[in-house]
Amino acid sequence: MNNPTVTEVIAAFRRDRITMAYRAQQMADALPGMRELMARKKKLLQKILAVSPDDADGVSFLDEIKEIGRLETEITSGLSSGQGCDTCENTGFVDGRFCSCLRDKIYTQAYGAMDIASLPESFDSSDRSKFSDAFICQNGATQRKKYIALENFAKKFAQDFPDTQTVNLLFTGNTGLGKTFILRSVAKYVHQKGGDVMLISASSLFCDFHQHRLGNDVNLDILYNCDLLIIDDLGVEPFTQNVTVEYFLELLGIRMDKKKHTVIATNLSADNIKAKYGERVYSRIRFNDMCSQLVFEGTDIRVK
Repeated sequence: MNNPTVTEVIAAFRRDRITMAYRAQQMADALPGMRELMARKKKLLQKILAVSPDDADGVSFLDEIKEIGRLETEITSGLSSGQGCDTCENTGFVDGRFCSCLRDKIYTQAYGAMDIASLPESFDSSDRSKFSDAFICQNGATQRKKYIALENFAKKFAQDFPDTQTVNLLFTGNTGLGKTFILRSVAKYVHQKGGDVMLISASSLFCDFHQHRLGNDVNLDILYNCDLLIIDDLGVEPFTQNVTVEYFLELLGIRMDKKKHTVIATNLSADNIKAKYGERVYSRIRFNDMCSQLVFEGTDIRVK
């Protein structure tokens, strides 16, 4: 079953907001004193329509309506707005761009991305004691010490975003070494400070590519243009002829040209990436000084 299109997500968002506004108005109308104020306002409007524009009474009536408006605001001030977004006033847009309240729905519903706000992972919840002090990495540090260094590097990337030292990050290493935890923590940190970030599994990403290839309405521009695209588990997705390499190459190339940040986590080694996707894909992932590679080493922390 296909995901809803971006247009369908926006339409559903608007229907929800209209329903929400209607219910909020019903709650407001039911507050003590509101019906009386509404009746007074209706009579005043009728009087205004009955007098000429330059009639002094008309000005007086308008002053009364303003006072009624002030009283209505006073009565409803303690009424919770329930669900809603103060940033965009439930329009879904701010300065011509998607507000985060609508953008997050588009990412999760239309593209199968993860709901970042609901993720439990964060830098604040990191438990570094799980990593071994016995395993010695290639640089001579213990697994724990190296993990701490990698986590701190990624945290600085998130803190500095979008003005980061390098545009892209590549996490490599076997399973159970903390890649996904740090990946999600980066997403959570950037998301919480209002950044435009999409966190998506490679399986969901390549499913979007496949649906586009089949002619379905999948807007790839959103994947090309989101400020931070985070891809987890690259390499576990099914390989599809004329889709996997071609679409991935285009995605990486366009984002590189636009200087858009991309973070990728994979269990594949550099040689395996080249073997599966080709040299051109790898060169775009690991392009010169635009990308920092974080190599995770050690024993699987989940097997204890």
